[in-house]
Amino acid sequence: MEWFNMTLRGLKTDTVSRQTPTMLSSDFAASSLVSKERLACPYMGPLLQLGEPRTASTFQWYMLCTIQRACALLNAPNLSVNVHCDGPEPRNSQGLLLPVSKTHDPGAITGQGSQHERVFETCQDYCDHLRNLPNVSRHVVVRQRYEFFERSGLAGVLFSLYTPIFTLPEPVVREVHTHMKYWAILRQCCGSQQSEDHRLELHGISQEKQQGRLHHAQGSFADPDCEMYQLEVVEKLFLGTLLARTHPDRLWLAYTRPEERIQPGMCAAWTRRISEGLDFNGKNWTKKMAKKDAKGKAEVPLVAAGKQGAW
Repeated sequence: MEWFNMTLRGLKTDTVSRQTPTMLSSDFAASSLVSKERLACPYMGPLLQLGEPRTASTFQWYMLCTIQRACALLNAPNLSVNVHCDGPEPRNSQGLLLPVSKTHDPGAITGQGSQHERVFETCQDYCDHLRNLPNVSRHVVVRQRYEFFERSGLAGVLFSLYTPIFTLPEPVVREVHTHMKYWAILRQCCGSQQSEDHRLELHGISQEKQQGRLHHAQGSFADPDCEMYQLEVVEKLFLGTLLARTHPDRLWLAYTRPEERIQPGMCAAWTRRISEGLDFNGKNWTKKMAKKDAKGKAEVPLVAAGKQGAW
């Protein structure tokens, strides 16, 4: 055992991380927590999600929204707070307004930042969006890399990052996990921003034809496996959660897309729309088809590595 420990110490840290999944996960979790600050449940101030597109930025935004809602409902039921997660802030809000907002553009953030605002980042490799905004950067709590999220999944990031950050009590953790478990399936398999894997299949390009084209392989960490779910059942289970029943008109699959509110029949409607020719964010699929091959069949468009998911 001592020889093994000496051997590990002799290797470069990044090499060991790549070869040892458990070490890789713990290292990522430790590096993601960039602040020693611990937030209250609920946090009595604004939260901002900042991230590159397709790096689980929407997942992180909805996770923060769900945590604030669960904390307000279960951990502070006597406080008058309004967790607002999408669209313009209401003018006549009852109680203290707790906004959870999202942006892909660091330039949209004020250079001074809010004294009470806390920032959560997602990125592909290295989170440095705020290097020129030190007054905002000092309020960053988490910098979450996509690879860590991809390998850890919902339970991994909930227990290793968000539970200690917000000091979540067990009833809140259970409710957040239940709500997010079904939301994550709907996010990847329904709506206009669902996984590229599933959209290609709905366009008639089977997963077997996708292999070797910089796409998620069957059984890989990021393969959503939408075909194994009865999505109408997942919708029903999601809408039956405590948080969904408490906020029935504020259940979103994507930020600033109120037309994609989660409700019965939404998945079936988007499956039909995409099968008939729509694609990401409702754009026309035929406009992004690659040139046809010699047999007249459409080739699968290549997708940048790491950006194919629905997150």
